[in-house]
Amino acid sequence: MLRLTKELRKICSKPYGKLYSGSEKEVFFEIKGIIKNKLFACVGDAVSYYSLKNGLKPNILVIDGKIRREKINNKILSEIYKLTAGYKEIKVKNPPGHVTEELVCTIHRIVPMLSARKYRIFVDGEEDLSVIPLSLFMPENSIILYGQPDEGVVVLTLKKERKIGVYNIAKKMECVNNDGGKILNLFEEVMKKWNYI
Repeated sequence: MLRLTKELRKICSKPYGKLYSGSEKEVFFEIKGIIKNKLFACVGDAVSYYSLKNGLKPNILVIDGKIRREKINNKILSEIYKLTAGYKEIKVKNPPGHVTEELVCTIHRIVPMLSARKYRIFVDGEEDLSVIPLSLFMPENSIILYGQPDEGVVVLTLKKERKIGVYNIAKKMECVNNDGGKILNLFEEVMKKWNYI
């Protein structure tokens, strides 16, 4: 697996897309216009809950049953499950501050199938860094929504420069075991396929 370094934590704590702040209604009204007819993912329980509550149906959502590392209210989690009743769920393990081969391979496998069905990935650990494989594997012009604590919702539109930026972050992560090298090789393979490197 790959581990985030202290230096990268600072970089990753800043919004890596456009930040939308304001009331829930205002924010999701704007977001609805942006994601119309686009492939999109939600990362995080809060942003997934509010997206679904506002009538948005992400092609893929990644949750861990927590908000700010605290277990979320069962009512919120059951509402997420109710609103994603037709989604196929996959459970993976991914420790905080890491990206595991299991998470990466799951996302890599299901992205090509997103136009046919929707997926809910439940992470045992922490889902934050799933933004990295999603950014690299989802097609250009897809969108990822994730929460920026106390600030709002980040809308990350996947353009070439953004994908290259995410790839450069991934390359600077620390390889914890042999799987780390495999993950980086897969990322490189995908970037070459897109003709980005």
